[in-house]
Amino acid sequence: MSDIPNSVTVISVDHVPRAAMEDLWKGLERYDMWSRFAAHDIRQRFRRSVLGPFWLTLSMGIMVAALGLVFGTLFQQDVRDTLPYIATGPIFWGLLTSCISEGTTVFIGNESYIRNVPLPLSVHVYRMLTRNIIIWGFNMAIYLGVLLFFCINPG
Repeated sequence: MSDIPNSVTVISVDHVPRAAMEDLWKGLERYDMWSRFAAHDIRQRFRRSVLGPFWLTLSMGIMVAALGLVFGTLFQQDVRDTLPYIATGPIFWGLLTSCISEGTTVFIGNESYIRNVPLPLSVHVYRMLTRNIIIWGFNMAIYLGVLLFFCINPG
């Protein structure tokens, strides 16, 4: 007879990649949960503000305008040509840095869910990614505003 009780799962090297892929797939199947959690996180973060998530867009827009003004005057650049590039840089950089910084603490921040609710671990990662992509979508309004203001064809 084996010394290992039935309730204990033995993890071997061959088992880990398959279990990780299963967790990722099971987490994707729970899209309704992590997408609602992400939307709830954004609502909670800005529940008492008038503009909601557009506060982030406003601050990003001010930074893009300031960078456009600095580059336009300092380097004698045509703002119409450089501002779309200046706008995309901080917007995508904000998405990248927020995913990296929040990704390092995603399991720590969701410890109570992980301990008490039987969910795939990837649900918490998808929640964080979805939240950051929603905020990125709000910030992309700046880029679209720049394109419309200068009548630029994105092609």
